[in-house]
Amino acid sequence: MVDVRRLGIAAGAVALALVAATGCATGPGAESDEPDDDGAVVLTLDAMNQYQRHVVACMADQGWDIHVTSDNGFGLATASGQGALAQVDLGGCLAEADDLYIPDWTEDTARTYYAEMVELGRCLAEHGYPTSDPVSEQSFVDALFATDDVLWHPFTEALQAEQDAGGDVDSLWDLVVPEGAECPQPLRPAPL
Repeated sequence: MVDVRRLGIAAGAVALALVAATGCATGPGAESDEPDDDGAVVLTLDAMNQYQRHVVACMADQGWDIHVTSDNGFGLATASGQGALAQVDLGGCLAEADDLYIPDWTEDTARTYYAEMVELGRCLAEHGYPTSDPVSEQSFVDALFATDDVLWHPFTEALQAEQDAGGDVDSLWDLVVPEGAECPQPLRPAPL
């Protein structure tokens, strides 16, 4: 079984190398999704693969050459000047897959997600990656319900700042991504 929360990265953080599942979800045909210790649903490999296959098929239907990368992201080759169009199409395909495989927010999951983002910001600052102050909890939650957008994401801010400064992006990634990371990347929780 693959714990998608440990694989996912905020879409804005990595141009077109988006992780297939931006949070925990269950989907049609998932054979044995089970709760883990903190009650979040963990996708079976089959369910995650269905999400990825949906996105790849959707993009292929629009004429794009896309594949799933070894880190469960997407690799997309585009001709010069086609990147913006590819991003629009990819956004649409991801939205379709999200509608099929990722549950809607609840008040509890949205507030938990906010608390985890605040903790991530604190942890990143302790490791020398300061970010802006968090938005209010209510603004964050309202934005999730209204648009499904994350209003404040400390990892995305820290990553952009490191890239702009020519800093050590790999060390930043190592803080948030691997199993047992010091500053685990919060991902969309899914209630049972």
